[in-house]
Amino acid sequence: MKKINILLISDQSLPNLLFIKEWKADAYIFITTEAMEKKQKSVHLIKGARLAESNVHKIVVDGDDTSLILQALSQEFEAYTENIYFQINLTGGTKMMSLATYAFFSSNENCEFWYKPATQDLWTSVNKAFDDRNIKYQCTLWEYLTIYGLEMVEKGEPIWNSQKAWQVYHEFKKVGFDKHNYSHIKDAHTKGSAENRSYYGGGWFEDLMYYVMQEELSLGDDYLAYNVKLHKVGKESDADYDNEFDIMFMNNNRLFVIEGKATLPFKNPDKVAEAALYKLAALKSYFGLFASTCLVSLGQFSNKKNIERRSRLLGLKEPLDNTKIGNKGHMIKKLMEFAGIKIKTENNINVNTLHS
Repeated sequence: MKKINILLISDQSLPNLLFIKEWKADAYIFITTEAMEKKQKSVHLIKGARLAESNVHKIVVDGDDTSLILQALSQEFEAYTENIYFQINLTGGTKMMSLATYAFFSSNENCEFWYKPATQDLWTSVNKAFDDRNIKYQCTLWEYLTIYGLEMVEKGEPIWNSQKAWQVYHEFKKVGFDKHNYSHIKDAHTKGSAENRSYYGGGWFEDLMYYVMQEELSLGDDYLAYNVKLHKVGKESDADYDNEFDIMFMNNNRLFVIEGKATLPFKNPDKVAEAALYKLAALKSYFGLFASTCLVSLGQFSNKKNIERRSRLLGLKEPLDNTKIGNKGHMIKKLMEFAGIKIKTENNINVNTLHS
């Protein structure tokens, strides 16, 4: 029996990508709207899922009118006379699209309906015909960015190794994270090579966060990237927004973005911190609902409560400064919590690193 996946297209493309990867099919039908097609949501999903365009058929409907959706489906599926099994993902689309699609196919015995709850990593059978299914597929960074219309045009590599980055961290910690008392950072602009100037000018801290994520989460290159430059597909120029990010990684089908600041200015540090928060907030809409962003710094906010409040209002995760990541163990713990790894007690961290 031929299997066809039916997907409802919306701004949030991740559930559809996961459905494509977990339910194998011979062909695909996208139920979409003119608004979604204008945003090229189907195009991005086809590319990110690596589907052949010839294997995808699109039905464009009025997403807010149930009767018109039912009419469009009736006209479309009159021609389907062969024996077909439909696997239907009701997670996307508008509410009216979901209701109409379920109503149209519910009398067909050769159908199964699935839905992904936003806060759970599983598929739920809509009519309880099947047991819940845990999501096994892990979306790569390229796949996630692609389905949301983003291209990774550049990415870098850490300058030196993990041991060197931790060495700088510990030396910096000994002087209370005061760059004026640490010559390597204070005089970074005088270092002989461009590589050294970049490293002590802040690159070492980006390296450090990269290695923490790589080592603690066992992330390979498909799931972790360093110094990423993005392009929004369809935009003629990227000049109107800051499109460079220090660390991007995937964990459990969620995107995480870190903006790192090794230091903050002694005078008015919150001005620099707030600029970083606004940058993350401005681009958060591009990343979809399954993304988390965070500012991490070894400087210190002068008005911590205000920075934390502003971050919450902007929909960002808890910003971290040296009062929260002032030793190796606590830094790892906080970064893991940001990545969705719940650490209830200090016993979950290597005792040799907790207070180092």
